[in-house]
Amino acid sequence: MFASDIDVVLPRRCNVLVTDCQTGTDKEELSRRRTVLALTGSSLSRRKRLRPLPAEKAAELITLNGQLGLVARQWRAAADAIDDALVLIDSNDRVMRMNRAAATSLGGSTWSVWVDKPAARLAKYPPWDHALALGRTCLTRNKVVTGRAHDTENGRTWQLWARPLPDPEHSAILLIARDVTAFLELQDSVRRAETMAALGELTAGVAHEVRNPLFAVSSLVEAWAQQPSRDPTPFVDALRREVTRLQTLMIELLEFGKPSSEASQPAQLSAAVGGAVRACEPEAKARHVRLVMDVVGDAEVAMFPRRLERVFVNLIQNAIQHSPADGEVTIEVSPSYELRTPALQVVVRDQGPGIAAADLPRLFTPFFSRRGGGFGLGLAISRRIIDEHRWRVTAANGPSGGAVMTVIVPLTGSLQIAPQEEKVERAW
Repeated sequence: MFASDIDVVLPRRCNVLVTDCQTGTDKEELSRRRTVLALTGSSLSRRKRLRPLPAEKAAELITLNGQLGLVARQWRAAADAIDDALVLIDSNDRVMRMNRAAATSLGGSTWSVWVDKPAARLAKYPPWDHALALGRTCLTRNKVVTGRAHDTENGRTWQLWARPLPDPEHSAILLIARDVTAFLELQDSVRRAETMAALGELTAGVAHEVRNPLFAVSSLVEAWAQQPSRDPTPFVDALRREVTRLQTLMIELLEFGKPSSEASQPAQLSAAVGGAVRACEPEAKARHVRLVMDVVGDAEVAMFPRRLERVFVNLIQNAIQHSPADGEVTIEVSPSYELRTPALQVVVRDQGPGIAAADLPRLFTPFFSRRGGGFGLGLAISRRIIDEHRWRVTAANGPSGGAVMTVIVPLTGSLQIAPQEEKVERAW
């Protein structure tokens, strides 16, 4: 066999191992033939890779590519429709994606300009300096982190979130910035309007309550001036009564308006309620009303003792004043099941006519009262003190009649349930 014959065979056998002993050629010829074999094998491989797909497979691939493109456009449109600015940062601190709102906050450039750029470049545009700091904290803690940024130059405020994406192979952080400037301005405006409305209502109530004693004082002085020789004792007693009423009003107004200066201290809730019951005993006896206290559960809670006793005195006095003679007012300290966490409740029930449905929403409003001679500040002061404790007070009517006032006391410690034999009924 000659070398020319071998030339015909070699291109068809890409895996033929050509050696010097097989061809009888020198080393240069052997190298040339090996090169020919390599090029021929590569050419055959390329022809195999570029072999056209069947028509059915090609159509399926085109359809799939079209669907992927549609989904990508829909997701892009959805992200761009969100008013919050969204920026996706990868673990290498580079920008992966952002929506139109984010691009607008970055000088109005298109989002594609920022893709694959270092995230540190965002820091010169507020609020992204704060957002990037949140992102680093989020990456360290691997949980959602929130914050707020304010730009003093333009007065804008943003609420910020940094959220880790749950992908173990490609970790990334989603930064979210929401412009809350308009919301905060509206909130401040509503708060000012509510404050002015409350102040106007309070001023009107004060003017109404002060006017009556002042008119009485003015009338008494005028009558006394016209009868200088008359015994002044009736005039003095009447003047003293009206001045005392004004002093009581001023004390209650100060109690309603001033924050507590008393130090909070832990004490048993039943002790505070018991002190209020004892303070109301003389009035209950005078009106022939029986007070019954039942302690079913108890706990040590943080309280302002003097102010809290004022709350229970107000609630019990209201119950006494609306109870019929020989009636009964029940004061119960027991577990509350209205909250998901442990809590106590103090319930004051009377046997009076109850509360009119139209009056329930206004019951804790300053100067609202259906009882003659009262200022309507007692329940308003009580609610303010309860709010200071971060507790809750509600008013309702009992199923069998009478008013039911309930103070809900959330607990941070353990709840003590009194055994049946230790439940004591105290009556006066």
